[in-house]
Amino acid sequence: MTASSHRRLCTRRLSRILGALLGCALLVGCGTTEDGLALPSQEQAREYQSAKFTEALQGLVSYFREATNIKGTVFSFGSFEGKKARSEMDTFVLGSPPAMLTKSRSGHEGDNIDTYHPAGSDKDLLLLGSMYRTLAPTPWVSHRTSFPATGYYICVMAGVMTGCKMLTAIELTQKENPNGLLRKYTKHPDGRVELLTGVTLKAFLEARVMIFPDVLREKMTDNMMTQMLPVRIKFAPDGSLDMFEINGVVEGGPSPLEVQVGYDITGTATAADFPPLPSGFDVTHLDEKARREFYDKLGDIKNKIA
Repeated sequence: MTASSHRRLCTRRLSRILGALLGCALLVGCGTTEDGLALPSQEQAREYQSAKFTEALQGLVSYFREATNIKGTVFSFGSFEGKKARSEMDTFVLGSPPAMLTKSRSGHEGDNIDTYHPAGSDKDLLLLGSMYRTLAPTPWVSHRTSFPATGYYICVMAGVMTGCKMLTAIELTQKENPNGLLRKYTKHPDGRVELLTGVTLKAFLEARVMIFPDVLREKMTDNMMTQMLPVRIKFAPDGSLDMFEINGVVEGGPSPLEVQVGYDITGTATAADFPPLPSGFDVTHLDEKARREFYDKLGDIKNKIA
């Protein structure tokens, strides 16, 4: 071993010792070893973990209440009884009142729709992928917006809504407080924070994180409903959300149920992320009746490829 390698090894050992002492210093009433070093009891360590976990989880709640100028990707995959579904959506939010854009896609060519809500507009604009071009004579359609004129709340936005539903599933599970529920808090040396916990399949379904057709829901057993899906949440050193994922397999039914749903923050949205407003010649405007018919036909197309 070289002198420099020896110094690095000693430094790492010292860092671990100092980290343990610092962790103890953050606790109240640490136990005492024979050599006089204060160490936390298991109960105190659990209380510390629980308090830090709850504090960090509150940061996730605040994120979905206050986030602005965000750019992220939401993805989902589900597999059960030979049926599979996957989707991915990029989300962009900018300004106040916000301009909002989602770009949704699946594994099928042409199955993509961009939905654009210009800031302050009473209309939403949809750019249709090739699979849906028969639904209108123009590349774009527009209809009344689903976003409120005032009182903007990010959870009404497609894509981000999935993240909010994931949070709801966590809150439902925390309220149930099943035996053995993991609540792990880890702070890394670079300031990143990671939370590990779980949600029951029951909470996952009640929060509508993923929506399964009735024919599949009926095959999910009571035993499956109580099983846990692992949850991982990561925060950047500045406390902002980095990623949020529910990913696991549930056994105990006629076949394994596999789900993976996640929300990754990919940066800060800018004006360059948003398209220019299309020419009126490229937009078909839908009244309420035409809007309902449009979404009924769009749903029929999606069901055929599911």
